[in-house]
Amino acid sequence: MKRVNAAPACPYILQLIDWFDLPTEYALVLERPHPCQDLSGFCKAQGGVLSEELAHYVLLQVVVALWHCQDRGVVHRDIKPSNLLIKTDTLQVKLIDFSCGKLLKDSPFEDFAGSLSYLPPEWFHDMKYLAGPATVWSLGVTLFQLVCGCWPFQRRKKTVHGRFKFPHWVSADCKRLIRWCLTPSVVYRPTLEKIALHPWFRGQ
Repeated sequence: MKRVNAAPACPYILQLIDWFDLPTEYALVLERPHPCQDLSGFCKAQGGVLSEELAHYVLLQVVVALWHCQDRGVVHRDIKPSNLLIKTDTLQVKLIDFSCGKLLKDSPFEDFAGSLSYLPPEWFHDMKYLAGPATVWSLGVTLFQLVCGCWPFQRRKKTVHGRFKFPHWVSADCKRLIRWCLTPSVVYRPTLEKIALHPWFRGQ
């Protein structure tokens, strides 16, 4: 987390104020935004789903935060609504909880980290995954939850094959972005840079 918070800091990542090396653990002093709640609770307070306009505003901040992590050589490995704080007065998002985080590497990760429901299909196939494509997959699951109010996959088999359905109110551009992020093949999944340039972001 110290690496991610080094200047210049990203406004969409919770700031590390200080830390202490205790005999058996580390103690972290973290920024506490106020008023705020996690994105899961915020979504419930909005009736279970976010409007696409609001989801667009939120997700773009998350993409910038993940881009910053990537630039600093860090992968979060646990992207989900409950690990995103949102300031309820300004709608600024803060990425939190780097307990599953690791330094980036070119080779696949072979250890389980994060939440099972956000793991990509390659984990279930091969018990390993690359940092970038796995991050994009969890981002796609998160966006689906925000705009649809439910999980895209109810069973592991559907996760592996990338089978899911949208509610009728989701726009065509949003559907295309989610489908792209949730492409079962790692080769065809977008990068964070390509996500930021998607028409769904430009059209809002």
